[in-house]
Amino acid sequence: MSEEIRSSTPGPGTLDRIYDWLTRTGTALVLIAAVGMASLLGTLIPQYPGGLEGLRAQGVEAGSPLLDAFGLYDVYRAPWFVLLLGLLMISLFLCTLKRTGRLLRARRKRIPFIASLVAHYSILVVMLGVLLGSVAGLRDTIYLAEGETAPVPGADFAIRLDRAEERYNPDGSVRDWYSTVTVIENGQEVKQFVIEVNRPLQHRGFAFYQSQFGQMPDQKGPLPLSPVRLRVTRDGRPVQLLSMFNAGQSGEELELAFTASVPNSPKKIEVVVLPGLGRQLWLSRYPTLPDKVILQVLAGESVGMGEDLELLFAEEVDTTSEITVGPLVITLEDLNPDLGMDRIAEAFAQPRFWSGLQVDRNPGLPLVFAGFVGMGLGWAVAFLLPIFKR
Repeated sequence: MSEEIRSSTPGPGTLDRIYDWLTRTGTALVLIAAVGMASLLGTLIPQYPGGLEGLRAQGVEAGSPLLDAFGLYDVYRAPWFVLLLGLLMISLFLCTLKRTGRLLRARRKRIPFIASLVAHYSILVVMLGVLLGSVAGLRDTIYLAEGETAPVPGADFAIRLDRAEERYNPDGSVRDWYSTVTVIENGQEVKQFVIEVNRPLQHRGFAFYQSQFGQMPDQKGPLPLSPVRLRVTRDGRPVQLLSMFNAGQSGEELELAFTASVPNSPKKIEVVVLPGLGRQLWLSRYPTLPDKVILQVLAGESVGMGEDLELLFAEEVDTTSEITVGPLVITLEDLNPDLGMDRIAEAFAQPRFWSGLQVDRNPGLPLVFAGFVGMGLGWAVAFLLPIFKR
């Protein structure tokens, strides 16, 4: 009889079993670990909008079709990541909801309990914002040459690149990239902005980041510059010289060919060290000024524009001249003054550059920010209020 009763008692339905599974602490921990591992992969593996196809569009030949098949080149928009994040949200929501009634019925420490609930629900708001950004967000790259205009993906406005510029440190290394852009809506210019690497343009929910920069391939090659003989004396005695860009070139006399060029610029530089004297000579030239050298004399042992260097001299001098800087006499001799003179007109032609702007739109960001504020306030009240009441 008892066996008949047991067999006729209906077992839990499918929805009940799913609810039971989602409200288990172990389930939430497994899902948190899975989302964390996916996020770690998204950090370690380069991410490209569109996966392997987007990677190829960037000119990168490397890449694994297997990783692309699992969406690992665009983790945060992969369907399996969205599914994991959605299951985690549902699990945390049901677990928190299950505790809500019990906590609200508590008579003691009611405010800390409510603050704890606020913090828990704020976590859900953060996750909802992340999920919204994964599903409805956009990430793409626009490539523009100077003077070109292109529509913004997913928007009803366009952007024009007015000027792309690369700026340098005194040692010739790249300091930053700059893109002067204009936002165009309905044929009207509505905003002009200078985008830097860490200073994006924000407009109508879209963010434009400086990500790439280069010179147009149709530009002509570098123009030749005549070599310059360099000698330095101190109290009438020759000084040993060491070239930093031509390994092994040293002695009391150097022939500077000015082959070290600043990227994406017609500027050519040479750096010469005076061993034992704590002096450096920085010489730079432009094809537009073939008979001039910008000479800098610096005091300091380390090579580079560090804080320990002192600028002693900085002037534009002739390629054949004699300059006195303290006890040093610097002699320059132009060895081929006519070299490149027939191409001076080309030197005045401004090079044309292109810029790569990463376009981001994340409609979930307001929810993420609001959630973090709620989490901070909730945990602060939940943990600090009992301490202050002691």
